[in-house]
Amino acid sequence: MQLLRQTQLDANEQLLTELINVVREYETAYAHGNKLVVESLLADNYELVEIDGGGELRVDRKTTLENAAGDNNFLSCSISDEELLERTPDVAKIACVQTVHRRMDGDNPYRCRAKIHFIWREGRWQIAFAHQTTIDENGQETEA
Repeated sequence: MQLLRQTQLDANEQLLTELINVVREYETAYAHGNKLVVESLLADNYELVEIDGGGELRVDRKTTLENAAGDNNFLSCSISDEELLERTPDVAKIACVQTVHRRMDGDNPYRCRAKIHFIWREGRWQIAFAHQTTIDENGQETEA
């Protein structure tokens, strides 16, 4: 029983690492304007919901692809506090905190708490849905 539990924990950790790598690949490709990579990482029905200071922005796959352009200010995207929330053979959900550093932000990078849903399609994980809430350096939601 203990071995089975450890095997499941190892499988969950491996999946979480794989999904975080998909998010990192997406963020880098998006910032560098690599639309072919972005397109391959997003499910056909992809949607992003972003909450920022009380406002809500919804972005679909088509708009995301149109907006994927080289960002000369992009420096890096780090991911922390990652957690696997759900897994089935063809659906997975994670939660994490994303911190995006850009030249123009100085010591005030963009931070958000994200929940990201993935689907298994054509032999790979694709991002189907992302919900991001902007947070401050203390992890609190930002005010309007």
